Amino acid sequence: MALIFIPSLQHIAAVKVALAVYNDDIEHFLDEFIETEDIFNYGNSFRISECQTAKIKERKNEIGQKLSTLLPKLLTNPVGNILQPIVAEIFYWVRDHYHVIKYIHKRHIMNNLRWKSEGTIDRIKTSKQLIRNENIDIRVRFIFACLYFYEQDVLELWQSMTAEGRESIHRIDCNLAVRFWVKWLRNRAVSPWAQWIPDYLNFQYGELITSGSNHGCRRIRISSFYIELSCVNKKKFLHSMWPRHAHIDDLRICYYLTDETERDKIFHNPGCVFESKTKDLLCFYLDWPFQTIFLDVVNQMWDHLTPDCFEHLLRFIVCQKLLQSMEDFDYLSGFKKLWNRTPNSYKEQIRKRRAFLVFKEVLNYDENTSYLPLEEKLHFSHNMNERTEVSRTLKDVSKKKVAWPKTIADDIRKLGEWINLTT
Repeated sequence: MALIFIPSLQHIAAVKVALAVYNDDIEHFLDEFIETEDIFNYGNSFRISECQTAKIKERKNEIGQKLSTLLPKLLTNPVGNILQPIVAEIFYWVRDHYHVIKYIHKRHIMNNLRWKSEGTIDRIKTSKQLIRNENIDIRVRFIFACLYFYEQDVLELWQSMTAEGRESIHRIDCNLAVRFWVKWLRNRAVSPWAQWIPDYLNFQYGELITSGSNHGCRRIRISSFYIELSCVNKKKFLHSMWPRHAHIDDLRICYYLTDETERDKIFHNPGCVFESKTKDLLCFYLDWPFQTIFLDVVNQMWDHLTPDCFEHLLRFIVCQKLLQSMEDFDYLSGFKKLWNRTPNSYKEQIRKRRAFLVFKEVLNYDENTSYLPLEEKLHFSHNMNERTEVSRTLKDVSKKKVAWPKTIADDIRKLGEWINLTT
């Protein structure tokens, strides 16, 4: 049975206040992310510029000071810390819908954006709001209906479109879902669309890669049609398309939608050319607002955890949370609790790996006695480890007397000189 996150009343109240006081910031970052033309190529790492990071910190401090005179301290800190995950939500929503929403006026997006009480974007309600907004290009609304597999909306919008409009849909987006629905409609929709899935949403891994490269990594929402797939095709879609060709939350939602008897063969032990998705699933529960049930989910998936899983999760906390100064949760405590939960035999294996040099810094860190913030200390430790590794590589190259091309040899020499100057 999959664990369900139920937000506390305090959490719901903090989210409600945060969405109100950060409304201008939501609009600002929405605009910036839509202007980021290559955002659709970003992976599952939340990436923003130093300037954007500085703005978040500035606004957080500013709002915190104002709220301190209006709200009890119990709410002030949570509200201040919610801005970072709100920005992350906007980032991923824009990334997943980029090729469509760039044709929608920002005003319409802001007016139709819907949030859940937990503080994440309600993608279902938002998509329905946008589809019903007649101020938006009918082709864009049709594409949204295709993405979310709303059969009735697909039919109505298709019938309302001119022949010219139908022919020009591909100029906006031509992802797998749109192609599926257009093909179904052109065949006069004589049978239920679900019956078409085995023939028209059944493809080999190599065909998907070709399709993705030809259409700019345009993402589709697997969870919209997942329950209609056979067990074999569920595995094929998830492992071939997520994360590069699917929505960020598809993996977690599909896990909930999967019968317990199928979860092992689809997610944990897929076999063939596919890798286990266990560590990826667990990383979702290290993101806001699900962190409070993370260790419970670890317990639930315990039988599927390996040393690599634990190392991956520890790395994720360091790189995506501690180094990014994320304050929406006590990630330092979470890191230490996860390490304490790690089996001793796994700890011994992890201690032999290079990453443990950084892990050790986190485990030994005490904010009451350290003269540096953890983020700065980790950056320093990480940079020193990188220099040590490069220096070791240079020595190995020198011993082997490799005949590098002149340009590469010059670069290596300069890098070696830089290391000597900075260590």
